[in-house]
Amino acid sequence: MADVTNREAKTETNHYPSYLECVANALYGSPEPLTLEALIATVERTRPLSRGGRNAIHRAVDALYQAVPVSAMRVGWLPHLLRGNTIRHSLEADEARRGFIFLDELEHAFFFPAFFQEQLESAERTLKIELFGGPVVAAKAAAEQDIWALQLDAEFRVWLDEQGVMPDDDLIMRADDAPSGRYTLRLQPREVRDEEAIAKRNRDLARTAEEAATELAHRRTGLFTWELVARLIGSGIFRDPVPADDMHYVLEEYSRLHLVEGVGYELELIAPAIGQDGEEARTRGQSLKQPTAADPGKHLKPPRLGGKSVGEVNQRSQPQGGDMDLFDFGGSAADDEDSCDAYEEYLEAHEASERKDEPLSHTDFHLLEAELESLVDLELEFGYLMADQQARKTLLADRIFIDPESLVDGSWDEGDDIDPDSPALWN
Repeated sequence: MADVTNREAKTETNHYPSYLECVANALYGSPEPLTLEALIATVERTRPLSRGGRNAIHRAVDALYQAVPVSAMRVGWLPHLLRGNTIRHSLEADEARRGFIFLDELEHAFFFPAFFQEQLESAERTLKIELFGGPVVAAKAAAEQDIWALQLDAEFRVWLDEQGVMPDDDLIMRADDAPSGRYTLRLQPREVRDEEAIAKRNRDLARTAEEAATELAHRRTGLFTWELVARLIGSGIFRDPVPADDMHYVLEEYSRLHLVEGVGYELELIAPAIGQDGEEARTRGQSLKQPTAADPGKHLKPPRLGGKSVGEVNQRSQPQGGDMDLFDFGGSAADDEDSCDAYEEYLEAHEASERKDEPLSHTDFHLLEAELESLVDLELEFGYLMADQQARKTLLADRIFIDPESLVDGSWDEGDDIDPDSPALWN
């Protein structure tokens, strides 16, 4: 029977489908994870195995982002593995007011799990989201301030108002059927959080993430955030009805994992297993009640998924031969403390202008740049600026040598390394 199937496949296309295509189709067609032997047998029904066929299948599993190891000998398909997963999102005031949800890497994979194999899926996919106690609304990927976001319609804002939403309330988000795009959202007020249960889930999440990093320590020193997200989903850690806090917050507060250059995590073996610097790890709710002035970074919102990270990790997700296992984030953060490309361009422009005033410091330059970006955003949102705002915008543009139009399409921040063919929603 397998020989007949193989002959038919070859007749239709004049060549056998690639191992990558066969592995993807086999996992996509199985709602449950497959053992490696079952996966090999499924591929063999589509094409004959060459002498190096088994190794080619292993390489295809490594190359496919959606092919997620769930144990030493079983592999699942990411969209199928998301069924019944529940995650927590701490709402920001701007999100509640304008009706969108900023997405970190976990949330992006949660709503758009086929992104890396179908690069335009995030731009085109429409989700059906049931608002608990409210209507079913549509949602799509969008871009807010060069950041991936989930854009919902006006009914979402109405529903939040009816629920009496407050900043730092939580959205509990459940994947009912990720392949077909069906999800459920409910609002959990901050005051009804079960901090003890959430703390336990935070510890479980931190421990699972550390185990994933330790498992691959013999191959590289760290994990790209996207890769870590897939491993966490494959572990089943998000199937508990009480979800942990935001992933980045948990890893910073509870684990020995350290975020490097905003794109991945390294394991700090000398750090305490739970908490930092001997302190008791706290849930996000507890930290909001007891802010720590000495270390405000722990209580910032988690890093968001910006366009450059998407481009870098998108390239990382595709088959790249032996270099796939390298974990190289480039230079250290300290290299950029006193300067950056944008500031260097400002200094060159200032010198060329022959102005007599002293150039701005690095920090002052970015303060004025941020103010200019805010005015550009306001003009885009409302369609105009008041006279004094328009005058201030012109003054800032002249002062720091930035054309405001360059901020509209993000060209000032993109740099030269962005793939023009990637789904640049921030445009």
